[in-house]
Amino acid sequence: MTGFSMMDRRLFLGGMAGMVSGCYTPPDPVALSHPLDLGVDAHIHLFNGRDVPAYGFLKQVVLGGEGTPLPGGVPVNSLMRLLLDILRMGTPSARQELGGIAPRGRADDQRSVAMGIDAFRGAGGARTTARMASPDMSDDDALLLAMIQAEASGEPLPDLGARAMRRTAPPEAGIDGAALAALIYEGPAASAMAAPSAARRRAVLSPSSLISTIQWAGLLTRGCRDLLAEVIRLYGGDGGKRIQIFVASLVDLEYWLDSRAEDAGWLSPQDAQIAVMSAIARERKDTLILNFAPFCPLRAVVEGPQTLRRVQGAIARQGFAGVKLYPPMGFRATCNDGIGFGHSRYPTGVTGAQIDRALDQLYAWCAAEEVPIQAHANDSMAAARGAGAYASPVYWRRVLERYPALRLNLSHAGHFGAAHDIGSVPTVCGIRPERDWLAVIAQMMGAGRQVWFDTGYWTEVTLATAERPAAITRLRELAALSGDPALFARRILYGSDWTMIAREPGFNAYLRGMEEFARALYPDPARFDAMMGGNALDFILGPGRKQHDRLGAFFADNVVWRGNFAA
Repeated sequence: MTGFSMMDRRLFLGGMAGMVSGCYTPPDPVALSHPLDLGVDAHIHLFNGRDVPAYGFLKQVVLGGEGTPLPGGVPVNSLMRLLLDILRMGTPSARQELGGIAPRGRADDQRSVAMGIDAFRGAGGARTTARMASPDMSDDDALLLAMIQAEASGEPLPDLGARAMRRTAPPEAGIDGAALAALIYEGPAASAMAAPSAARRRAVLSPSSLISTIQWAGLLTRGCRDLLAEVIRLYGGDGGKRIQIFVASLVDLEYWLDSRAEDAGWLSPQDAQIAVMSAIARERKDTLILNFAPFCPLRAVVEGPQTLRRVQGAIARQGFAGVKLYPPMGFRATCNDGIGFGHSRYPTGVTGAQIDRALDQLYAWCAAEEVPIQAHANDSMAAARGAGAYASPVYWRRVLERYPALRLNLSHAGHFGAAHDIGSVPTVCGIRPERDWLAVIAQMMGAGRQVWFDTGYWTEVTLATAERPAAITRLRELAALSGDPALFARRILYGSDWTMIAREPGFNAYLRGMEEFARALYPDPARFDAMMGGNALDFILGPGRKQHDRLGAFFADNVVWRGNFAA
């Protein structure tokens, strides 16, 4: 899960036996076929607005200082309240979805947005009447609605116009929720986003638009089944499209993000989220859903062994295929001594050494049981300023030295540019930060480590074309740096980062854009097919038998599994 920061865009062109260090000898390959031409999206998310702490997620991650940039002049606090009002409009909890809910689609998204706008406008009027807010608060709300209306009409406001409107817009400015929602979903901006030209895509890549952000919030009012149905409709097997396997990563952000007293009971418990995704994976027979269970080391320290046991149960009994880690919440892959947890819900009483022990227990178990790990590895979507640097691949170098049997996907591949603006002060345990994250990944490949990376949220090369030649040159340089270009080609995984990319205008063209890029990078059909599917199967299934047997028992009646992997 990520959104490229503005710095990303500037830099784009420029078993316990597993603890033994040393070279890793994989088990003998089993007699299984990992078909190269089977399309795999190695990185999606199916969470809705109740699967994350919505207030903290918006405040700290999406709209925070290191989140995705917004158009100039947008009153961020007002936007956050509007998005929260939208998410409150009928978003089902995981337990509700387990009990059965009616399907929701785009028309339901629009109704949620309309009701959210009406609630937002009513709250603004109440604050003004009661004089409970600062004098310009209602002006900010009116400014936001006016900016949304202008952008939806195809007339984005310049900063100067926004400042002038701030002075002149009355508190009640704007049209009613149903009318404004109709403009958001059916107006000129929505039409341009649905089928953008290449020039339009380049124009809207940065910053993210208000319209796409509001539509994204409407999308997050759906249940996980409906989010899956949408990604299959966009990128899946129907209509001649090529993705038959989706790797859905759950996230556990609760202990890192803010919440409010009125949000009590809002967040779906981890057990319920895992149960929903397990049920969805079992129900879906025509598409293979391989879920990755979330592991939060801070939760493991606070709550104890049950955190790891939950993950182990999901792998052993609920059809899950791997583990998801999210370091930019506030921890490193290793060497956590010396860092603070001031932004978390447990700013005192937890030490870096405890975090390391919790992670080591996970790594040892994953190595012994042939369970792959996917980790966010981009300086983006962090819970606190500076925490994005904790996602650096450099910390994984030491982990893979200690646990060489681990299979690791470093999602997003760090900065796609050649440099990362970080300090050079080494950690307490002597790990020195490095500026070129992708180079670190390439070097780990050259050292024989089982490391992959995915293309999640690579909007620069999927939704635009001018940057592709530089990106291809960069990847070929990194392939040479690895010392084995053929191996490097086997370690790139196609990933979209759905649903997060739904904030990007033109996201419906993501798969087509990546296929264009992959064909330019690898004209050889076999290498193209491997990047778009076969490589991910090597990462997920591995050369051993344990993973295959676990998944085979769960997916025995799944058409995709039975037709491609049944032994």
